[in-house]
Amino acid sequence: MGFVFLSVYGYLNKEEKEISAEEVGSWTCSFIVPVASPIEESSELMNFVFKEYQNNASRYLDSVVEHALGIVDALSQGQDGIPCDFSKCQAEVAEAEPGRVSNVAPDFTIEFDAYVWKGSLSARPAFCSPGECVGDPCSLSNIRAQKEELAKLKAAFVESYTRINDLFSTPIVPVDYFTRQEGENADSEEGPVTLITRQEAVKRIALWAYRELEFCSLSTRERELVKAGKLGDRKVLRCKDALEQGIYKRPKPWSEKCEEECKAGLTEECAACLKECKGSSFLANLNCKMYREEDHSKCGESQKCCGQFCKQGFSPECRECMCEGLTDIACTDLVCAGSGDNYMCCHQGTLER
Repeated sequence: MGFVFLSVYGYLNKEEKEISAEEVGSWTCSFIVPVASPIEESSELMNFVFKEYQNNASRYLDSVVEHALGIVDALSQGQDGIPCDFSKCQAEVAEAEPGRVSNVAPDFTIEFDAYVWKGSLSARPAFCSPGECVGDPCSLSNIRAQKEELAKLKAAFVESYTRINDLFSTPIVPVDYFTRQEGENADSEEGPVTLITRQEAVKRIALWAYRELEFCSLSTRERELVKAGKLGDRKVLRCKDALEQGIYKRPKPWSEKCEEECKAGLTEECAACLKECKGSSFLANLNCKMYREEDHSKCGESQKCCGQFCKQGFSPECRECMCEGLTDIACTDLVCAGSGDNYMCCHQGTLER
């Protein structure tokens, strides 16, 4: 799997659409684009693979080389490079009884009657007595031990491979409203939620974030209208920067369960729907906490709803309620869909999709 790289840029040749002049208003940031999520997840996946190799696989490989060299050394210990040293294997010859050359083989006698010498010569053929060879000419015991260690290392390699393979092939990430595809279920109320691999989740989030950032760019015609003061500008900011500049006052009033109710923006009907806390997306959860005023059990792990403090957006009272017990960084991550480095599409005036 490769790294995920996201580029933020305007498409000068983006397909133009009919645009009517509108009053240019102040800057507003409301919709969060979680670009940090796929980047951080990609980094985490690659870091796991690197650590698995560094802590296990590379150590196993070093041991394999060590034991393989041990086998080569055992096979090369003989003289003049001969693999086996047969000088360690001595034949056992039976002792001759008095009057006999050998106990285990017949004697052979040759009579000589020559002009210069007359006599006889007795001898026997070379013969080893039955028995096991003495010694280990090829260091087989050492080689067997090395092979046993290699077998153990092979099993360890398989375990390491399995851990990495499971990381990329085991479906463990539930799809959500933004990453689901046709035929997949993201709503637990409608049945089992579809699971995908971490790698696939990264790809889908990255693709969705890319499309959202493309929407935030301006076409050539739109840029001309902005310069003429007939259309509000658009730009991408990091969520934490938008917070610091005071132009991220509240998240986009939206939930996958309130699409119809919130088509016209933050109406009473939309707010009433968001208070029901029925969606599971990050925007649904954030809006639930921000608009609901009672029954705190529906407002996430903190078990505290902040609707009564957030009527004016991210006021100091609202942030204090939503971020009770959290550090400043953790608070920023909470209202920025997991990371202050996520992007926001900021605009002047209204922004219609």
